[in-house]
Amino acid sequence: MPELGRALARFAQEYPWAHDGLALSQRLVLGLVADKPCAPGAILQALTQQAEPLLWLADLMFRDLLESLRNANEPAISVTPRSYESDRATDEVSLTPAGRDVYFGKRNWNALCPAERWLGGARIGSGAPRWVWNETHATIQLFG
Repeated sequence: MPELGRALARFAQEYPWAHDGLALSQRLVLGLVADKPCAPGAILQALTQQAEPLLWLADLMFRDLLESLRNANEPAISVTPRSYESDRATDEVSLTPAGRDVYFGKRNWNALCPAERWLGGARIGSGAPRWVWNETHATIQLFG
């Protein structure tokens, strides 16, 4: 199991990061749509072929990732159908003003009340102990 260490380190980076509240995969998606809206398929392709440091994300997990960025009191992304006859593959994903603020460090994602999610056996979200990834020390720690 030569890749186990890298896989566990990458898993830990899916905890909210201390400085912005985003998981690494969420931050990568916001970065891919920061300059211009993109179709979900183009985002997934860029994520898996260029941006992601350790390939682990599949199509259904990617769909859940997009939903996690949409399901907040103030969503970080919006998804707009390009035409009403099309399927979801041609939708357009773009940053919302709140998403832009989070991506550029003006706001913390947790302040936007994102939907609860589970990471391994840990609940991430409102009312849960606030475990975060500390990128400076490369550790998961209890925030606060």
